[in-house]
Amino acid sequence: MDSQSGARADAAPSRASDLGRSRFGVGHRGATAARDAAVARTRTARARRRPVSRGGGCRLPTKGTTSMSFHRALAAAAVAALALPAAASAHAAVTPNVVLAKTLQFFTLSVPTEKENATTTSIELTPPSGFAIDSFQPTSGWKRQVQSTGSGDNAVVTRVTWTGGKVP
Repeated sequence: MDSQSGARADAAPSRASDLGRSRFGVGHRGATAARDAAVARTRTARARRRPVSRGGGCRLPTKGTTSMSFHRALAAAAVAALALPAAASAHAAVTPNVVLAKTLQFFTLSVPTEKENATTTSIELTPPSGFAIDSFQPTSGWKRQVQSTGSGDNAVVTRVTWTGGKVP
């Protein structure tokens, strides 16, 4: 105990008296403050950092994570690429309209005629990149020609053309 103030000499100093002091003493206050400010700026900058967006406002998934919006964008791209032939203005439909990631699915491509007395005699399908086609169901009356890159298990279908049939 201090004989004049009645306070204990070994008591911890108050928080107010510790502000701005480092473990090195009072003379190093400026260096400590500068270091603390630099650390705070680094933490703030790190917290504000966001992944860079790549085109169209759609963020690509990072390793180990995929977002629901990415799945929707992928599904929309797949449906658009499968349903909209480049040479004609037919309105084809692909079902199901939802694509599940990394899951084997069965799709049906429907091509209705849009004018009376018109028939469809050729259908061309170009799948989007990253969209894998494993196999096709035979369709009576239609001849299928498949263009692909690679061979065996590494084959990637780039275009499929059906000809010779007639869709009334």
